[in-house]
Amino acid sequence: MKKLMIIAICAFFYCIKASEQRVVVPNDIKMVMEKSEQKTALECLERAKLEFEFNAELDSLCIAMQYIRQNTCKSLKTAMRCLGDLATCDKLKTDIQKAKELIQLSLDRLEKNKQNKLNFELLCEFMVEDDYFPTMSWSKDGSRLAYISYSKKIVVVWDVITGKEVSRLCYKDLISTSSSSNNALIEESKSISQIQQSWVSYKALSALQRYRFGSLLSWGDDSRSIVFNDLNYLIRWDIDTNKNQIKAFVESKLISMSPDCSRYATVSGKDILIWDAKTFKQLGTLSLHECEVYALAWSSSSKHLASGSVDSKIIIWNVEKSEPKITLSEHCGTVTSLDWSKDLQKIVSCGTDELIFVWAWDKASKSFKKLTELEEVHCDEITSVSWAPDNLTFASCSNDETVRIWHANGEQLQKLNHSGKVTLVKWSPDGSKLASISRGKTIKIWSKE
Repeated sequence: MKKLMIIAICAFFYCIKASEQRVVVPNDIKMVMEKSEQKTALECLERAKLEFEFNAELDSLCIAMQYIRQNTCKSLKTAMRCLGDLATCDKLKTDIQKAKELIQLSLDRLEKNKQNKLNFELLCEFMVEDDYFPTMSWSKDGSRLAYISYSKKIVVVWDVITGKEVSRLCYKDLISTSSSSNNALIEESKSISQIQQSWVSYKALSALQRYRFGSLLSWGDDSRSIVFNDLNYLIRWDIDTNKNQIKAFVESKLISMSPDCSRYATVSGKDILIWDAKTFKQLGTLSLHECEVYALAWSSSSKHLASGSVDSKIIIWNVEKSEPKITLSEHCGTVTSLDWSKDLQKIVSCGTDELIFVWAWDKASKSFKKLTELEEVHCDEITSVSWAPDNLTFASCSNDETVRIWHANGEQLQKLNHSGKVTLVKWSPDGSKLASISRGKTIKIWSKE
């Protein structure tokens, strides 16, 4: 009998130890309890632990605490059942009841979120060229979508309302002429810098394809002109008049323009170069990464730049001072995509480690802290992430041929099926539409009902 009791006790503590290890749960049921609520609930139960005299009740309490730490919808419901089975005295009722109320608050919030889930449906789709490195960008008014194929040297513009092609530019001859003649039409630097834009940057597709041909595709304020780059050329195209202008620039495989159009950021190996958009003079060099930089994302204020690298690090730079401000080191693979929320309070990142992190600004420490970690949420490499304008939701896409929409707390709101390996997602300026592009297949426009 004693041996059986000893075995049972050992088995119990083994289960407790195992439950302390990291548990991977499907993220369509994941709901992160507010940190303050979780902390308070656990503190209440820690106090209650000191008052229990019976091993069976103490065991139930410890198990409930472990389920709270797992912090999923399923585990929180199990924790409620464990606490409900306790026969508590008046002295303990207050603490345990408080913990139960906090858990129920989280479960109620989850249920409300489920009722308010997004419902995006396919609005239209466009056939695109067979290209490993396509880039797309929304016009400022959200009525048009531009697409560039760097291998085919073409830019195409569609009207997303009618689903019809608006215009097409083949710039192959333009670049050939410019490289062989000094009489090519050169655009004034001032004109380029004045173009308002909503940029999108293409990042590495996979660990075996870590190189890019271009990355800048930017709309003018009137949604009638586009600026894009191809290696060391900046090209401005007026869609209505079909006139184009070209300017030689520093050669870079990755380039992005600040939202206020005052600066360009280019990549040279593991260094980031900052340029004045009017004069094209170099303003500074950002050097701290140990390996090649693969992802860039400007803050909406244009004062800070986030970079991701093969060294697995994300660095937040103070561009004005050309110095690093914050380093984030949770990824264990190449950081391939980054995006800031418009309110500057969050950053989302993904990498070749097939992890997605949401980072939230912490006023106390004046740094970004990990808010959410999503693991095994796609069945293949995650290629791009993008924040919605509401600052609460973001989208991810993958080579597993899906696009997924998430709440910042890690709850999956919707899964969209897109045939072909999806390489890029981008929200429209008002957040009512989402564009996704697959390699050599289609661009699909998803719209809320």
